[in-house]
Amino acid sequence: MDNNIQNFVRENRIAVFAVLRKDGAPHAAALHMSAKDDVWEIYFFTEKKYWKSEALLAGKPVPATVVIGFSEADMRTLQMDGVAEMVGDSALPEVQKIHFGKIKKAEKYEHNPDMYFIRFIPAWWRYTVWEKDKEGKVVSKNSISSENMYGSNFLLKPKGDRQA
Repeated sequence: MDNNIQNFVRENRIAVFAVLRKDGAPHAAALHMSAKDDVWEIYFFTEKKYWKSEALLAGKPVPATVVIGFSEADMRTLQMDGVAEMVGDSALPEVQKIHFGKIKKAEKYEHNPDMYFIRFIPAWWRYTVWEKDKEGKVVSKNSISSENMYGSNFLLKPKGDRQA
């Protein structure tokens, strides 16, 4: 992803995370988030009892959407579609270090058995920056998407296979 996008993700602490529940109904929630340095993985730490957890606790990746940036003051947003999954035990130490480094208050729940980490991996994204024109009307200043950068058939590949 573009450096401006990576910086935008690093600057933000909250995102909207949306998945389908087991019954097919959509569910969205605002959550604290963190990300790997290259922002190809975004993490959420939440409780198992919430609706967003129903499909994820089955252990298989599920389609998901994440939106970062919904402030009229900032006027930038990143929309992403991809897959979400539970973070496995082998990746847990790295994810905890990343997430608790950014969201320090969450660390007090580290050993709570009712909490778990979600990994979101984007397959498509669009980053948009708006501005006000001379008449004060909000217009899109710049928009870039994975389709713009990687072609319309871009699907997430292992990091070593991605071409940017």
